[in-house]
Amino acid sequence: MKSARYAMVFTVSIGILLLSGCAAMNQLGSDVQTQSSLKSLPVAGYRFERLPSQQAPEFAQNQSALEAMAERALTLVGLKRNDVKPGYSVLVSARVQRDLRSSAWDDPFYGAGRFNVGYGSGFTNVRGRSGFRGGIYFGGGGYYPRYDPLLHREVSVVMRDLSTGQVVYETQAFNDSLWTDSDAVLPLMFEAAVSGFPTPPSGRRMVNINVTPPVATLPAAAPAATPALAPL
Repeated sequence: MKSARYAMVFTVSIGILLLSGCAAMNQLGSDVQTQSSLKSLPVAGYRFERLPSQQAPEFAQNQSALEAMAERALTLVGLKRNDVKPGYSVLVSARVQRDLRSSAWDDPFYGAGRFNVGYGSGFTNVRGRSGFRGGIYFGGGGYYPRYDPLLHREVSVVMRDLSTGQVVYETQAFNDSLWTDSDAVLPLMFEAAVSGFPTPPSGRRMVNINVTPPVATLPAAAPAATPALAPL
């Protein structure tokens, strides 16, 4: 009976861990670093500016999408866009990099014909008698893991006072995750990047943004093509 009791406790513990993991997927954490000389929320509006590389035809569409993401985040902290008579300019950029080395295919034991060692155990109940059974497996073969690439993402927002030409606000947000939908992740990163505007906490900090609905993770097979984004 003790063995059965321990088995139940072990099963319940695993269930709690799995539920905790699922709950954690409802937030996106970004590492944020910000410098600001602003003392209060600016009254004047802003317009977007672009670097020459961001004005190139192959980047123009992606840059417009990034600016729409950033505009939503800036609106949430009280800034208003004003293309006619702005007091500030805002430059935004993003980078997405896929790290293939993080995938399970880099496991040196991957592939058919490799030597495998396995151990199995479990509880049995035969004719009213409970007990513990275990065994060890030695043999050849291979395994075929999922493709789990790690994505490095970075967003940047730079605000300049048009009357003086001085940069008054600069912020960056970084995120490394298996979440594959950049169109869903990048807006949350912009939101994290401008958190605390206009007087954010000093130093590097972690900012968690709630995800509703949860962002999709893990491609089923080969990775999808990553859209080209303008360089930082």
